[in-house]
Parts: sequence; structure tokens; C-alpha cells
Amino acid sequence: VVSGPNGIPDIVIQDFERDAPHEPVTAEPSATEVLSNMSADGRFVAYTSDQTGDYQVYVEPFPTTGERWQVSVAGGEEPRWTEDGRRLFYRVGDNLMSVDIEYSGGTPSFTVPDTLFVGRFTNVPGYSYDYDDRNRRWLILRNSEIRPDVRHLKVVSNIGARVAEAMAEQPE
Repeated sequence: VVSGPNGIPDIVIQDFERDAPHEPVTAEPSATEVLSNMSADGRFVAYTSDQTGDYQVYVEPFPTTGERWQVSVAGGEEPRWTEDGRRLFYRVGDNLMSVDIEYSGGTPSFTVPDTLFVGRFTNVPGYSYDYDDRNRRWLILRNSEIRPDVRHLKVVSNIGARVAEAMAEQPE
């Protein structure tokens, strides 16, 4: 993301192998566009834009053709593709949403968004969650409950080696 000609954030691509200026990825120069995520096959980019006045999730072909599909219907941010490109996740406040995608002649069509679950997400600059397709697990940043009785933080270094060591000591 870089500041576009009007000082508005734009999603761009930069070819570092050749000394060329960056090129816009999306087709709407007057809107704030952030939090992009490229499909695994590199044919589509999902991103967050405020072109309607509210943040919504959009998908465009890559490279851009001028086509664009609004995926979210009641706000949205932080789009993430599954590895097979047949599902897109995004967040609306404390709701994690899911949209199934079908392709006809290379053109995507999107189902009505479905709420997967409600969680207490922490709003951070960038993504507040991720999904591991292979293990079907979620990683979600969330606010911890305020506990006045907790007054210290224990930092454990080299946790990977310690876990492996503890696992090796377990009887089979």
C-alpha cells in the first residue's frame, strides 16, 4: 500500500527485479484501498475499500481489467482466500464471515455472506486473524480479559526446544 496521487492509500505492485515505478493493482484511484490478499493462483486480488463510504470487501482480476465485485454487504475488512480459491473469509466487527466462490469461464460468483462465528477480535493495523487450510485452524488476535489480580508476565524463551524436550520425555 502506498499513498496515491491524491494522498489516498492505494494497493500497488512493485517489480523489484527491474527498476520500474509501481503499478496500481486496483481500478479505483479515488478510494482508500487497503488490506489486500492475492488468490493462491494469482488471478484475483481481494481488498478492503471505502469507495461506497463504508469499508467493504471487493475482488478484482489481476492484472486489473476494470471488473470488480463487491463481496461484503454490510461492511467488511481483512479478506483472506482459502488455498483452493473457493472461499473467502473477511471480518465485520466481531463477526467472521465466509463467502463461497464458484467460477464460470474464469469469472467468479459469490454466495451470500454467512457468519462463521462471533469472536472478540482486536482491531489492529493489518490482519487480526489467519486461517490454516491444512490443519483447519484459526489464529485470532483478541483482547484479553482485564484481570487486576495478574501483575506479572512470564516470558519463556526457546519454547520450541522446550516443548520438543518435554514431548520426548513422555512415555508412549
